Order: sequence, then C-alpha cells, then structure tokens
Amino acid sequence: MPPVPQACPACRPSSSKVIRCSPVPSRSSRWRRRSAMPIKFSANAQRKRQNNIMTLKIIGMARSRTVRTLWMANELGLQYAHVETPLGAAGSRTPAHLAINPNGHIPVIDDDGLILWESLAINLYLARKHGGPLAPVNIAEEGEILQWALWQLCELERNAANTLYHSVMYPPEQRDLKILAQALEGVKAPLQVLETALAKGGGHLVGNRFTVADLNLVGAIFYLRGTPQALEPFPGIRAWYQTLLARPAAKAAWALRDE
Repeated sequence: MPPVPQACPACRPSSSKVIRCSPVPSRSSRWRRRSAMPIKFSANAQRKRQNNIMTLKIIGMARSRTVRTLWMANELGLQYAHVETPLGAAGSRTPAHLAINPNGHIPVIDDDGLILWESLAINLYLARKHGGPLAPVNIAEEGEILQWALWQLCELERNAANTLYHSVMYPPEQRDLKILAQALEGVKAPLQVLETALAKGGGHLVGNRFTVADLNLVGAIFYLRGTPQALEPFPGIRAWYQTLLARPAAKAAWALRDE
C-alpha cells in the first residue's frame, strides 16, 4: 500500500478535520503544457503556479466520490490539501459546508477561491485547466469526454448503484431482490456499449489513451463489486478496470478509502 502523505507545515489542520498534502507523482514532460485550448490565468494565479504555491483544497472523505477527485489530482501531479470531511450532520450538513455546497454533498474543491462541486465536473475542470494527456487536445475530444460523463449518469450509474445497495450495502432486511434483478438487467445494455467502445478505442474511451473520460467512469464500475457476475460477459471492461486501478496515482487515492 502506498504511504499516506503527511500534512506539511503550510497546511496543518486548524480544526478537528484531517488535512493532508498531496503526493506529487511525476508525469511526462511531453504533455506538461500540451493543450489545444489554453486557459488564461491572472498575474496573481500565474505567480502562484510558478512558485508552486498550494491553492487547491479537496474537501470530502476518501470513502466517497471524493476518491475520484483525489485520483485526478494525483494523476495531474498537483499540490493540494485534502480536508477530510464526512457525510452527514458532522460534516457535509454543517452550516460551514452548506455555505460552499448547499446540496450537502461531497466532494467540493476550493481552487484559489473558486468553489466547485460534483466530482465529474470537478475532474473535467481540473483536466481542462492543467492540460496534459488526461485533457482534451481539441474540441472533438472535449465533446467525447463530456459525452461519456453524461452517458455514465444517464445510462449506467443508477442501476449500477442499486446492484451494490441491494446486494451488500443495505442491511439484509432492507434489500429488495426485485430491485436487484431489475438493476442487473438494466446494466447489461450500457455495459455492452462500453465494451464495444473500449474495443474500438484501443482499450480507452477517447483519443486511444488514458483520459479523464476513463477515470471518471471507473466509479460506476466500482458499484458492481457486489455483483461480479454482471461483468463476466465483458472481458474488455474487466481488463480496462483492473489496469486503471493499478496506476500509481489511483493506488495512492484508493488507499485512503481503506484507512
């Protein structure tokens, strides 16, 4: 298991919340500044970037969709502070948290004053801002990446989540075998769509390479861990999923889930 990063003096906790600084994995310098759609930064933001001043806070507990954003930040090699914030009355439903996300959900990021929530949107923003191989290099790729993010929400995630809830997550007395059966049937068609897309894309969804489109979709497949039989007909998805979770940046983020 990768070592858990410790808080640096610049971002020690000022409250009971746990704050961690990020590890900064290396990434290919060939891609470091690659972007067909650059974002303009203010002079102050440029100074902070040049001086490697930490401006990104990722707020949420790793055992949630927050892990998706922690993974993304690791892949990009970003410096960030992870503010451990649980779901519920002690965390995401406090007045302080509701002030930054009135929905009461996690994750939320504070990127030098920009508050953003919804993990898929956060990751798309980080990719767009920082560039690199995970980001779109042209408008066509950006459209495809958005397509897969929306497809996941519309076609796969709800049924995938219900397979988990009604197989292992809910207490036995709350599980509904009818809902489970409907969910397992409901994931078949979208999983076939994903299997076909991966075969056409050389094992990836966009640009024949690992992008934020792949990273964002892993969470929906993770929901199927309680019903592995759902993935048995789809060897391409299984191989893709295991390959992505074996990435060092993924291991570092997902290790926090297991603490």
